[in-house]
Amino acid sequence: MGGAILGDYMYFAPLHDGAGYHARVIRYNWKLPFNASSSWEAFNASGIDGLTTVGYCGAVGAKNSVFFVPCSNEFSGQGFHSEVLRYDSSKPFTEKASWSAFDISTAVRDVSGLGFHGATFVEPYIYFTPFRGGVSSSHGIVVRYDTRKDMKDAGAWESFDASRTDGMNTRGYAGSIVVGPHLYFVPQEDEYVAHGRILRYDLRKNFKSQASWEAFDVGVMAYITQGARGFHYATSWGPYIYFSPHYDISASPVAVRYDTRKPFKSLDSYVSFDFSSLPVYGSKDLVDFSGAVTIGNRIFFVPSRYRFVPCLNLSTALPEK
Repeated sequence: MGGAILGDYMYFAPLHDGAGYHARVIRYNWKLPFNASSSWEAFNASGIDGLTTVGYCGAVGAKNSVFFVPCSNEFSGQGFHSEVLRYDSSKPFTEKASWSAFDISTAVRDVSGLGFHGATFVEPYIYFTPFRGGVSSSHGIVVRYDTRKDMKDAGAWESFDASRTDGMNTRGYAGSIVVGPHLYFVPQEDEYVAHGRILRYDLRKNFKSQASWEAFDVGVMAYITQGARGFHYATSWGPYIYFSPHYDISASPVAVRYDTRKPFKSLDSYVSFDFSSLPVYGSKDLVDFSGAVTIGNRIFFVPSRYRFVPCLNLSTALPEK
């Protein structure tokens, strides 16, 4: 699930194939024809460095390497893991010697049995987004890796438990995004209940200080539709962040836009749009997205279980409220 671009290649993170969690990493050379088999390669990265290394939710390119974000490795959902997988892009893709792995829990004890969902590289650090740990529990432990150090150096890793920021349950996120001096974590669910509590870290401040973190719940704002919760990744355009709605059976799928020029905790900084109002859908149950991408002056929302791809034309205004 998810992927990363590094150099001439797009890398796809291996998660689940319908039968079980796997480690088959695929890469595509975007300079070559999309429909040519020679443009594509695959490698089974299971069992690297004696670890299981299957089930990843996202990837991130940093310097000359691609890091795959550890998530789940058991079909029941109980087996969340912290085994980071790394590919050295200066070496052949299909050779095992080009790959390495490290279990974060051997360096950061409080992440044992926890999974992550996406990561963001902000020189020189990679920030891993806190997701789940167990059948019904979510967590808020953000892990940071210093790419100036060897991946297997325990001193390269540190964590911060942001799960009670501003007095809220800030746990269970899917993706993160940098705009300006802040890193934003995209709210998804807390113990399988969708939420809208955006978590923000000020990159200019001490990572391990609670004062560097703040949160705001867009899911309880009076003028935003009740469905403003349960997002899955985000994209940006200029000063705006667009949060992509994920599946929430109890409410309409609502995209939210935040204007980073305005105060983070001000109601006037946010606007929303309910996708179920589009005539092509006809029902809120037909809208389910796994992210969004900005290309030129348009944002495309990535369908998850359904085939419709809505496109937001940024030359026109998003409805204000």
